[in-house]
Amino acid sequence: VRKFDVPDSQKVLDAKGLALRALELDPEFAQAWQMLATTYLAELTFNILDGEAAEENIRLAQQAATRATLLNPDLVGAWGTSANVDLERFEWDEAKFGIERAVQVRPGDADRQFSAGYFYTVVGWFADAIPALERSAELNPRDSVALSVLGRAYLSDGRIDDAIATLNQSIAVGYSAAYVNLSMVYLTEGNAAKAKSVLMDSWGSDSWFAEYTRWFGMEPVDYIDKMVEGYFDETLRDEYLRLLPVTEVKGLLVTGSMFLKNSEHLTRWLQENSYSSNLIITYLFAPPFRDMLNQPAMKDYFHSTGLPDFWRANKWPDFCRPVGDDDFECQDINGNYP
Repeated sequence: VRKFDVPDSQKVLDAKGLALRALELDPEFAQAWQMLATTYLAELTFNILDGEAAEENIRLAQQAATRATLLNPDLVGAWGTSANVDLERFEWDEAKFGIERAVQVRPGDADRQFSAGYFYTVVGWFADAIPALERSAELNPRDSVALSVLGRAYLSDGRIDDAIATLNQSIAVGYSAAYVNLSMVYLTEGNAAKAKSVLMDSWGSDSWFAEYTRWFGMEPVDYIDKMVEGYFDETLRDEYLRLLPVTEVKGLLVTGSMFLKNSEHLTRWLQENSYSSNLIITYLFAPPFRDMLNQPAMKDYFHSTGLPDFWRANKWPDFCRPVGDDDFECQDINGNYP
C-alpha cells in the first residue's frame, strides 16, 4: 500500500478486500497474510479507525503478521510488518529486532530500508536514519513518503539545504504532507513569512480547511497567520488555543498543538488515540518543537511509552541526555539544555 502514488483510505480498503479474498482461496498463502496485516496497520495511518477499533486492528495486524512468519519464516516483509505492530505498541526492542533482521536478509529492498530509517527517526537516531532513508530513496526515487521522512530527518540533523531540496522533491511527486515538514524548516530558520506561505500551499486550497476556518469567521490565510504567530509569540498562545479543531480534524489538531507549544493539549490527544503516535514523536524531534519534550505533560507521556528506558539501555539521541537514574532532558531549537 506504499508504492509510487500516495495511498488513500479507499485503496487501503481495496487491498484489504483482495487479501481476504486470497485467503479464502488459500488459507496457507503467507504473502496474503502479510498483506492483510499491512492493511490493518494502514487503516490506522489513514485515520479510518480510532479508539477500541484501532486497538482491535493492531491486535489483528499482529495476528496476521505472526501467521505469515510461521507459514514462511523467510518472508522478509512479514517480519517488517510485525515490527511495525511492535512500534505501534511501543515495544521498542522487539521492533528494532524485527526491522533490522529484515534489512539484513534483504538490504536491497526499498521498503525494508524505509522501515529501518523510519524506526531510527522515531527513536531519534538520525545518524542511523539518514543512510537507510537515502538508500530507500535511491532504490525507489518516486516514493514521496520516504522522501518526506528523509527531508524531516535532514532537518532534525541540522542539514537545512538538504531538507529543503528533499521535501520539494517529495512535494513534486505528490505528497502534500511534505508541505508541513517544509514549514518546519522555515520555523527553524525564523522565517515566519515562508512558513505561512508553505502552509497556505498545503491547506489554503483545501475546501475542508476553508470550511473549518470560516466557522471561526476567518479566511484560511488568517488562521495560518495566527498559528505561526502563536509559534513565535508565546503571549498569544493561550488566546489561540480556542481556534484548535475538534478531534475529528486530527491532523490540524495535532499540528496546531505543536505550533502553539501546548503539551497538555497534544498529550491528551496522544493518550486518547492508539494509532500512529510514533509519527507524532518524529515531529517533536524536529528542532522547532524539541523544547516541548521538557514540558511536564510531554515528559510524562514519553516516560509512559518507555522510550527513555530504551535510550538508556541502548544510546541517547544527540539532542537528549539522561538526568539521574530515571529522567532526561532535551535541547531547544538553539541546541541549549534547560
